[in-house]
Amino acid sequence: MSRVQSFSSLELFRQCPRKYKFKYIERRELPPVLSAELELGRIVHDVIEKLYRAAQDGVVIARADAIDQYDRMWSGIDTKKIQPAGEYATVDDTIRAGGRLLGAFWDKYQPFDQGTLLGAEEDIAVSYTHLTLPTKR
Repeated sequence: MSRVQSFSSLELFRQCPRKYKFKYIERRELPPVLSAELELGRIVHDVIEKLYRAAQDGVVIARADAIDQYDRMWSGIDTKKIQPAGEYATVDDTIRAGGRLLGAFWDKYQPFDQGTLLGAEEDIAVSYTHLTLPTKR
């Protein structure tokens, strides 16, 4: 049986073959674990994607508007359910760091016209009939 594998599914298999089996083969519901790093990455990624999509249409989203979008996305999340980034960082520390990161990204790359944007979040297919994935022992 053939199935489409995402990077995330392959990475999960590499990290923990049993967890991969539960999630993708047995289709068990795994309790969601929200980490500050994953939420930060998802939110920053979403805002940066909006910046580049707008730039394709000749619109540069203002720095303050990009930061506002970032803050609004965080405000829709119950941060009490998120695991902090580390022993010495709180979720609020991560949110503040992400805002600084996004601002620095805007400062460096605006007007977001470097190169040619061919697509964002495009699906690709890879055949791996004879691929053996390494496992931890």
